Amino acid sequence: MDSMEQRMDSLEKKVDTLEAKVEMRFSVVDLRFEALDCVLNNIREDIGKMAEWVPFRTPPLAPVLRG
Repeated sequence: MDSMEQRMDSLEKKVDTLEAKVEMRFSVVDLRFEALDCVLNNIREDIGKMAEWVPFRTPPLAPVLRG
């Protein structure tokens, strides 16, 4: 029975190690998403500032003359 307990302890340690690795990887992914969100917000703000400086205008529509 002692060897069975050792095997179970070994398996539990492996599972705990894998859980820690998975949790760490999820944390890294979360941090990357937060960083990406910050970059996208900065881009959105920059586009807003550009839109204030440069008025975007569409040319008036003119009818197409067919002749």
